[in-house]
This record gives sequence, C-alpha cells and structure tokens, in this order.
Amino acid sequence: MTIVSQLDSPVLQERLAALEQLCGLERAGKLDPAAKIGPVLPSYDHVHTTASYGHAAPGVHSAARMAWAAHEARAYSILSVEHESLEHMDEMARAVEIVNRGVAQPLKLVLAVEFKTLIVLDDEVSRRFSGLILKAWGQGEAAWVVGVGARPGAELTRLVRQFQDAKRVRAEQLLAKLNAHLGLKPALKLADVLTPEGNITDRLLSLAVAKVKWPDADDATLAKHGSVVRKMCNPGGPAYAPYPAGLPGYQELIQTVARLGMVPTFTAQLRGAALDEMMPALLAWGIGGLDVAGIEPYEPDAAQEIAHYIALAGRHGLAFVGGSDYRGTGTGWLQHAPWMDHPLVRATIDRLACA
Repeated sequence: MTIVSQLDSPVLQERLAALEQLCGLERAGKLDPAAKIGPVLPSYDHVHTTASYGHAAPGVHSAARMAWAAHEARAYSILSVEHESLEHMDEMARAVEIVNRGVAQPLKLVLAVEFKTLIVLDDEVSRRFSGLILKAWGQGEAAWVVGVGARPGAELTRLVRQFQDAKRVRAEQLLAKLNAHLGLKPALKLADVLTPEGNITDRLLSLAVAKVKWPDADDATLAKHGSVVRKMCNPGGPAYAPYPAGLPGYQELIQTVARLGMVPTFTAQLRGAALDEMMPALLAWGIGGLDVAGIEPYEPDAAQEIAHYIALAGRHGLAFVGGSDYRGTGTGWLQHAPWMDHPLVRATIDRLACA
C-alpha cells in the first residue's frame, strides 16, 4: 500500500500514520512541493469526507487526506462539514494537529454538522418558506441547517444518533422502491450502502444505486445518473418516502443548534427575491449565518448570487462561510473566486476555529 492510498485506509491509525510519514518526508525536503496529492481545491472550507459519503462517491476521501490536501495547498483554513455525523471530528482534529507541527502559519480548523429536517408548517410564513424551496428544488418539505463551530458533546451525539436512526428507516423505504422501480437484480441492500459508522445520505444512496444500475459508467456519467436517481426520491417521485416522525422540526432545530454552541447557518436553498422575502423569518427563527454552499460554479448567475449573500450577511451582522462544497468528482468549486478570501469568511473562521 502506498502512502497516498494509506491516507484512505479503512483503519484510522493507518491513515494517521501515513499523514505522519508524509509530514516527515516534507520536513526532510523529500517531497516535490509542486506535486499535489490533492484533491487540489481553491478553498477547503465546507468540504465533505467519507464520514458523509463512504466510498460510493468518486473522489471523496478521508478526513486525514483532506487535512493533508489543505496543508499542501497552504490553505488558510479547513471547514469540515458532515451530514448528521460526528465521525470526522476526532480524525480531523488529530490530522490538523499533525500537519500543523512546526508550521509558521498553521491551518485553522472549523468543524460543522449539517442537518436536514422537516419544516413545521404551522403558519403562513412557514408554508411560504416551504413553497419557495419546493419551487427551487422540487423538495420543499424539508430544509438544511448547518451547525458551524461544532464541539463534541453528549447532547450533540444524541441528536446525531436520532437523525441517523431516522435516516436509516427512510433509506430502507427509498431503497425498496428504487430496487422495484429500476429492476435492480440482485436487489441492493441497505447494509451494502451504509458508511462504516452506519451513516446514510440521499446522495450516497443515489450513487450506490446508480453504480448497480449503470456499472460501466465513468465518474462523470455516474454523477449524472446519481442526480437522476435522487430526483426519483423527491415528493411525487416513484421512490418517494416520507420523513420519519419524531425528529425536531426545522425551526426548533435551528434553536437547538444555537443552544449547543454552534452558529446555525442557512445554505443557498433560496436566492434573490425569494431569499430577501424570507430573511425576516430566518432571522426570527434564529439563523446566525449564511453559507453559499449550493451555488454551483456552472450557474450563470453564481457570482451575482454569492455577492447577494455577502451583502445580506454584512447587513444583518451574520456569520458568512463558503468555500468549495467539495463532495467528490465533478462537484463544488475547482477554481478560485474572490469571495473565498472575503473578510467576512476570515472573520467567521477566526471566531469559530478550534483551539
């Protein structure tokens, strides 16, 4: 096993040992600074690892490898975000500690947890919010909130487990319908899809199904097939399954995230006039930051939309984060953009970075 492949070993200690070895080679001047192991990104803020997507998503790597990638790029920071998971926290903290030894400008680390839950439709404003998200994305019953500046704790662990348990119930139902609709033979089992810790995301499920349905697809084509499968799980789609009861609603979850010491941020689920319309509600519910994750580089109005988010964050005194939103081959920003170094981003990173 090469050092590079060992960074993605299924064994944590092997991953960290590979990282130690790379750092030793670097200090000895035995690594070519121009040869990047990568993934080579313009920003390592809002990046995902195998804690969210396992190995189903091509180009998704371990926390140790992402920490090395940020270090070799001499990035200012890494904001490590996972979907309803704490699996990245210890590994990323240990990995950043390793790469920062003896470094004049150490990499700053911010940890985050991303949740998706049902919007409570108990008033006209909430129903309007749901309707606008439905119009934008085709799935308006639920929305995301990212808790930025996360720290391990018993209550956060219980909350994450609650979401993971619920997600597995729903994923079992989604998978049964996808197996039937796509005629997968042999039928794909949920146990074959879960990450080692038992996590599951819609994207992970969709890519795993796409791999079985289109086994010869290359990475780029597989990503497109995965998007098609994911749309089948939207309300009204042939594989739709409702969210399990008992999870905290979106409005409550925002407040819970804040109470646990994190900054609850709103990702780019709404844009332009729709976002302006809903900002008073988001502020009233307790949103403390904006995140441009979800605005993709191929969108023709991307720069304008990001500028709008920055202006809103400044106007309302909110935290602001962004970055690549890297989650595998063909995803996220792969070229530098001026907003990635915006003072609001730096200020947020500095305020929420781990000691």
